[in-house]
Amino acid sequence: MNIEKTLKNIEQLNEKYIANNHNGIKTSEDENYKIIKGVQPIILSAPHAVRQNTINKIKAAERYTGAIVEYLCEKIGTNGIVRTCNFGDNPNSENEGYGLKYKEAILQLIEDKNIKCLIDFHGCKDTYGFDFDIGTNNKKNINNMDDYLKIIQNGLGKIGIVTIDNHFKATKEEVICNYVSRHSKIACFQIEISKKIRLNKQSMINLLQQLEIIIKDLCKY
Repeated sequence: MNIEKTLKNIEQLNEKYIANNHNGIKTSEDENYKIIKGVQPIILSAPHAVRQNTINKIKAAERYTGAIVEYLCEKIGTNGIVRTCNFGDNPNSENEGYGLKYKEAILQLIEDKNIKCLIDFHGCKDTYGFDFDIGTNNKKNINNMDDYLKIIQNGLGKIGIVTIDNHFKATKEEVICNYVSRHSKIACFQIEISKKIRLNKQSMINLLQQLEIIIKDLCKY
């Protein structure tokens, strides 16, 4: 991996998400997400790459999550979906409107591409005591795929502190991983990435390298 080239690529991919005060760029009246079609049986998701709304509160964008998904999709050939513009919605907290459309697009991609696993990337603060939290809803969302969980946990554990269902458990029915798991029966993992991992250049490189290994290992199953 060419480190400088990779970091530059990540910054370029992230430009459209930070546009318009992190609300992204509007390209359509009907859709505010981008589908990336690949050849691997996995979907990567970044619903909070731009700002989102929760109970009339505007929440910050989870920086670099969209760029991470785009980079990995291009690098590995996996499928992806990224929310590209804030329409006053939040796919992780509502089952209506644009939030529901995002999840329905995932379900359609699962059917079209015979997908086996969803990894939904999020960003969180550094105050929880972990670098990564894997939300599984007490394993209800992962369809008993403990092997998948071990691959993800062990891989991320090489670069930081990993917890499972610590703070972000993905238990609510409107949460993407919960909803998609119930409607498709595939393994769905919500991965929270701390700010210090995402904003530090060396940590970002370590993360991208490890995620590439993790996803390739998951594809073997």
